[in-house]
Amino acid sequence: MVALVEEGKGKFFSPGNLFFLSICLFVITLYGPVSQVNNVAIMIMGAAWIYSGGYKRLGSLFSDKVALGLMIFYVFQALTLFYTKNKTVGGMWLEYRSPMMYLSLILGTSIVSVLQRRKLLLLFAWVTAAAAILGLLFGAIMFARTGDSGYVYNDNLGTLFDKQAVYFAMYVNFAVMIFVYFLHHGFIQKKIWKNMAVVSITLLVIVNYLLASRTSMLILAVFLISYIIYIILKQKRFLTGFILLFGMIILGVLTTQLFPKTTNRFVSVTNSKFEYSNLHPVDHFNGETSKENWNSLNTRLAIWNCAKEVIKRNPVFGVGIGDAGDTLIEEYRKNNFYFGIKYNLNSHNEYLDVAIGFGLVGFGIFLAAVLLIPLVTAYTEKNYLMLFFVAALAVYLTTEVMLNRNQGVTFIAFFLILLGKAGKGEDVQIYSAGT
Repeated sequence: MVALVEEGKGKFFSPGNLFFLSICLFVITLYGPVSQVNNVAIMIMGAAWIYSGGYKRLGSLFSDKVALGLMIFYVFQALTLFYTKNKTVGGMWLEYRSPMMYLSLILGTSIVSVLQRRKLLLLFAWVTAAAAILGLLFGAIMFARTGDSGYVYNDNLGTLFDKQAVYFAMYVNFAVMIFVYFLHHGFIQKKIWKNMAVVSITLLVIVNYLLASRTSMLILAVFLISYIIYIILKQKRFLTGFILLFGMIILGVLTTQLFPKTTNRFVSVTNSKFEYSNLHPVDHFNGETSKENWNSLNTRLAIWNCAKEVIKRNPVFGVGIGDAGDTLIEEYRKNNFYFGIKYNLNSHNEYLDVAIGFGLVGFGIFLAAVLLIPLVTAYTEKNYLMLFFVAALAVYLTTEVMLNRNQGVTFIAFFLILLGKAGKGEDVQIYSAGT
């Protein structure tokens, strides 16, 4: 589907090709059923990096601002072990977040041409489309066996890949962005692959809806509508724009009618009121909703109120990487927030989680490393795909703590660094997927 080895660039087993192929393996194993599969791919990539002489280019890391920023943020987190009380938990979180260090080291010192970068991005998009198909097939089979239509919704669609709905939806959204971006710029040339890309976009939009992540649906809707407005107003492609807009409306109506359970996710968040001592359960898309229940909105509001109190008491350097969870649970106890205690809820907001653990100092480093430096890089290089990615990431971080999960931190670190390499090792050759 994508030529993995460039013609005229040397033998198949040359150090450069082997390193590139190891990155391809890493991309594919982002959908490994267990994280250990991806870990093996990382070790292979590390070995290929050494074989290709990457360790000789350590000095070039200082010219890769995105990779360097992530590495500095990771080092700062490690330094907080000196004053955090729960060093065991702190060490665990450092292990989970280690992709920020080793991916920065490997990719930040590596030469990845524009052509290779495009191949890697398109490979991810095709693999995501394949994963979406497998997820739907699994859900359909389980639905046929049990009669429970909940198997084609939410977390169940990511069961084969051990992906929670919000993370799978984030992957799906980025794949859609890649396909749209590549089609728009003509990076996919053969008609058959163009058609497959269009079909994949349609499929992924449907899967995004079934995953029932409200944040992801909002991000995807804004991205697609913005693109349609752009081609209508900027490029004056009125017919194409209105066809796409009409298609979005039809697809939205059909999916809402055919798959009604997702609408429960929106009905449940109309209630923002909460009492900490509420002992009722949480609303679920596959069950009944009630005003007395907790839902994803009022639960987060309760958590965030507690998180703000913790931050006020530790404003400068925070409580350290190991004590963020413990101090938040202690605040739950003070407020009799039994639901939060029972389920050991984290802050469900990366910004608040970072502020709790690392204070205003760490928060500033975090913003610079994860958002500001990538945004400046995207603007400087006119890298709009990176701009879309970072903007979507900024929204995702408001509702989830993504650095505490391998499926979050690995994805974020890898694509921030890869996208940030635009303009380094220039290769403006346009290629055709499938050649």
